[in-house]
Amino acid sequence: MAEPAANTIGNTTVNFMKLSPSVDLIWQLAAEEMAAGQFKEIEPEHFCMALLKFAELPAPAVEADDEHAETAKTIAADAEFVSEALQKCGIESTRARRNLRRQLGKGGTPHQEGKIHRSAASRALFEAAAAFVAESGGETLTPLHLLTALVQSPTPAIDQAVLGKVPPPSGPAFLLLDKHGKDLVKEASEGRLKADMTAEASGKAVLQILLQEKRKSILLITNHDDLAEGVAIAIACTMAGKEPPAGLKGRRLIDIAASSRLNAIKGMKPSLEEEAAEVERLRQLLAEAASHPEIILLVPTVEVESKSAGRGQWASLLREKLAKGTVQCICRVTPTTFTEHLRKDAVWKRQTEAVWLEKVAVGSIPREL
Repeated sequence: MAEPAANTIGNTTVNFMKLSPSVDLIWQLAAEEMAAGQFKEIEPEHFCMALLKFAELPAPAVEADDEHAETAKTIAADAEFVSEALQKCGIESTRARRNLRRQLGKGGTPHQEGKIHRSAASRALFEAAAAFVAESGGETLTPLHLLTALVQSPTPAIDQAVLGKVPPPSGPAFLLLDKHGKDLVKEASEGRLKADMTAEASGKAVLQILLQEKRKSILLITNHDDLAEGVAIAIACTMAGKEPPAGLKGRRLIDIAASSRLNAIKGMKPSLEEEAAEVERLRQLLAEAASHPEIILLVPTVEVESKSAGRGQWASLLREKLAKGTVQCICRVTPTTFTEHLRKDAVWKRQTEAVWLEKVAVGSIPREL
């Protein structure tokens, strides 16, 4: 029986830290590698081999009945994220795993029946992974956090057999943001976005807020999604220009609200399960962005009073993250939501500034606040 992973980091019980169910599976794979290699304890190399094998997990292998469907989906998604991370680093998982197994060799201590423990080095690995979670403001330790900890502080065997001259990744955050978000600055720099003249004046007002020393988030007050998106595009085009404002050079504006806008256009009403999954995805994206101050997020519309449980949860989640001051967002809210709720709330008042948008004809000047 392997040492239990749940809520145990090193010698300390971490009550606030959740572990992805994928971590338990990786633990089992690492224990198998340890036993096959005749080692006394699970070493970091065994966890590395487990992660490499985990990335090769085919989708059918994690299918489950209705009772375990959500766990299966989580494991499948984690496996895909790890696989993508390895591909970005130029690591071929099967070859790297075999090289590492050969590099590590045999431990000479055949495993006896009983509880399996991690080595001190492996406990330090989990502590480093937990630190990444805490730094990003997240709540769940995932395989990506373990992979990042391994790559940033590799053992000699991992360095030689797996990494070679591969540079360490900046962290797991960009994997989810790149997968589920759209980098508007990048698209503008590639000529795929063009600023609307009617949005430029409002865009300048937003840019002035973004350039302030205090990193406040911005509320775009309008009933129209297209106006808010137009302002975001105008900002991205300015940031992607040859001479962007000094305070915004190198920053990224990532749109994570595109799917929400599309559903609104189509009049689609997600199920309770889909809403819950969307809120959890947004939670992860906010947590990842929190550790990268260069990121600005264009987030879904906030509705404080809504018949939709998911929209209410999203409003509470964003308020919670804004209160911590760890993320900077641009968010559309309706005039009613702003005047009746957000303007009176201490957190929204302290952490945001409002810009009013109106439908205007080309050549006229929008009203800003």
